Amino acid sequence: MLKNQKWMKYAPEILTEWRQMKDEGKKVERFRKKCEQIAAWSETEDCETEALETFRQMKQAPVQKDYPYEEPSLYEEIERTSEGNESVSWREKLSETELRDKIAGAWTGRISGCLLGKPFECLRTDAITEMKSRNRHSAK
Repeated sequence: MLKNQKWMKYAPEILTEWRQMKDEGKKVERFRKKCEQIAAWSETEDCETEALETFRQMKQAPVQKDYPYEEPSLYEEIERTSEGNESVSWREKLSETELRDKIAGAWTGRISGCLLGKPFECLRTDAITEMKSRNRHSAK
């Protein structure tokens, strides 16, 4: 369902994805030329399949051995890598009611941001500025 949405296109932004994965320490250097080729293809060409496959392969690339950061995703891993870090001691400082209130506020913010931001995903600043300008003129 999601891949049929107009805003879900990897081809025009595949170089951005490549840079992001490179910054995350993934071994993706070998994909650079391929990403440049895909990004340069005309929008009329059906290059989305190629872009999605390249993205999938880059996502599976291993992290460099000398990458200096550990970026876990699972809660247990986050907790393990945070041992001795003062930022974890919030559990001892909050009552259960305060903790529930903070979690509810965080989820409300996250959900609101996702819903309100979805129409603008993958749009460049100039496109958003143009939309804003058009709306301003049509409101007069």
